Amino acid sequence: MQKYSKHIIGLLYVIAVLLFFGICYPNHISYQEQFQLFLFTPNYFWETLAIPGGLADYFGGFFTQVFLYSWGGAVVLALLLGAIQQATWLNIKPKGSYALSFLPSVILWVFFCNEAAMVATLVAFLFSLLAAWCIGLIQNMWIRRSVSFVLIPVLYLLLGPLVGLFVLIALVREYKEMYGVIVSGTMILLLVFCPLCAQYLFNYPLVRLFYGLHYSRFPEIVPTLVLVSVLAVAVALCWRTSKLKMNGMIGAVTAIIAISGISSSADFNKEELMGYDFMVRTRQWNRILLTANKKAPSAPLSVSALNLALAQKGFLADHMFDYYQNGGQGMFPNFVRDFWLPLTPAEAFYYLGMTYVAQQYTYEAMEAIPDFQKSVRCYKRLAETNLINGDYKVARKYLNQLQHTLLYSRWAEETLKLLGNEDAINNHPEYGRLRKMAYKDDFYVSDREMASMLGQLYMSNRDNQMAYDYLLGWTMLNGDMENFPSYFSIGNMQMKEIPSCYQQALVLSWALSHPSPEGMPWPISTNILNGFNGFVQAQRQNQPVDYMKAQYGQTYWYYYFYSKS
Repeated sequence: MQKYSKHIIGLLYVIAVLLFFGICYPNHISYQEQFQLFLFTPNYFWETLAIPGGLADYFGGFFTQVFLYSWGGAVVLALLLGAIQQATWLNIKPKGSYALSFLPSVILWVFFCNEAAMVATLVAFLFSLLAAWCIGLIQNMWIRRSVSFVLIPVLYLLLGPLVGLFVLIALVREYKEMYGVIVSGTMILLLVFCPLCAQYLFNYPLVRLFYGLHYSRFPEIVPTLVLVSVLAVAVALCWRTSKLKMNGMIGAVTAIIAISGISSSADFNKEELMGYDFMVRTRQWNRILLTANKKAPSAPLSVSALNLALAQKGFLADHMFDYYQNGGQGMFPNFVRDFWLPLTPAEAFYYLGMTYVAQQYTYEAMEAIPDFQKSVRCYKRLAETNLINGDYKVARKYLNQLQHTLLYSRWAEETLKLLGNEDAINNHPEYGRLRKMAYKDDFYVSDREMASMLGQLYMSNRDNQMAYDYLLGWTMLNGDMENFPSYFSIGNMQMKEIPSCYQQALVLSWALSHPSPEGMPWPISTNILNGFNGFVQAQRQNQPVDYMKAQYGQTYWYYYFYSKS
C-alpha cells in the first residue's frame, strides 16, 4: 500500500483542484475564454511564437478555448497543476520531500484565484520543470552543461522569464561539480542577457521582458505569486540536503497555505458577477431567475442581468420590484472604459433592438482588453450587429476569422450564408425581429437621454414590448412620477390588464398630485388600492423602516420612498 500512497495523494490533489474550480469557482473559468481569439491558422501560430514566451502563450490559448465550459477548464487546470506537482517531484526525488513537491503547485493554484492569471503561466512552469528534469538525465557533465547553455536563450524565447526556473534547478545541480561556480555564473549571465538582448528585438519595455508578457492579463502587474512559486521550488531543492524529513508537518503546512491562500485570494463577489454575465451571454434566463430567487443580486451588473432576464421572460412589469433595485444603473449600468463591464449592458441594448449602441459598447470593450488580445465573444456579437445593420463587408471580416476557431466555426459558416440574403435575414427568428425593432431615424446617443431613446425605439415599432417595459421601468427606477402616466399612455391600449408594478406607479403618481383616488382614469385593482392605503397609513403612523420593508418591501412604493437614491 505504501508503494502507491504517493500516487493516491497526487490523485486526491488533482480531484481537489477539479472540484474547487468546477463547483466553487466555475465562473472564473468561463470568464477567461471570452478575452482571446485563438485561430487555427499558420499566421496566428507564427505571430504568437515570434514573441518571448510565445510557445507557452500558444498552448495556453489552445487550452483556454475549452474554458467556455467550466468543467472543461477545471479539468485543464487540475491536470496542469497536478502535472506541475509531479514534475517538481521528478526534480527533487529521491531525497526530496514529497510533501514539499506540492508547494509550488499550491501557490500557483492560489495565483489562479485571480482572474488576471493566464494559463500560459502553468504551461511555461511545467515545460521549464520538464526541461530541467530531462537535462538532468544526461550523465556526461560537459554535454549536460553545453546543452543547458544553448537551452537558456531558446527556452526564454519559447517560455519567457520562467526559464529562470530551469536555470535555478541547473544551478543547484551544478554548483558542487567541477568548475561549478564558473558554470553557475555563466548561466546567470545568460539568463540576464536574454531580456537585455530581447529589448532590441521586440517592442516591449525592458521590465516586462524580465517578468513576462503572458503571465498576467494586466501588463503593469508583476505576477509576484509566480516568483514565489519559483522560490518554493528552490526550497524543495534545498530541502534534499536536510536530514529533517518531517513529511507530515510539511504536508500540514502546505495544506494550511492552500486553504488560507485560496480563502483570502478567491473573490466570490466577482464570481457572482461573472456568473450573471455568463448566464446572460449564454441566454440562460430561467437560471438567472432561479439564482436571484436564492440570493437577490445587488450590484448594478447583476441587477441589470436580472432585469434583462425578467424582460426576456415577460415578467418585468409584474415582478421587477420583487427583487432589490438600485436605481437606473440596475437597468443600464453607467458606461465605463473597461474590457468586461460594458458587455452585459451591451446585451440589453442588443435584445432591445439598439444594435448600433450594442455594437459601440462591444467594440469599446474589446479595444480596452489590457493585453491587446481580440475577443471571440466580441467578434461574434460584432458580426451579428453588422449583419443586422446591413454592413455585410464588416460582418464578413469577423465571420471569416471565427471560421478558424474551435467552438464558433460551425456557427460562423452558417451565418456567412445569410450575408446579402435579405429574405433569409428578414425571416430569421432573431436577426429579422431585431432588424424590425431598430431605429428608423438617426439621432445622438446619450445615456442621459435614455427615456427619450427608449420612447423613440418603442414608437418606431409598437411590437417591441421590451422597449416599452424598459421605458416604464427606467422611469420608475429614476422616480419620475411626473412623466410616468404619459409614457404609460403610449402603450396601454395593447394591455388586457395593467401589470401590478405599473398599477402601483400609477396610483403613486396620482396620489402625489391629487388629494383623493377619485377620478383616476386607470382600472386599478382593489388589492392595489387597499395595499397603497395601508402603506400610506403605516407612513402616517411613523412605522420603522424594518416594518415597512417586511410589509411592503416588494412594492414600488417602498422603493420610491426608502430605496431610491
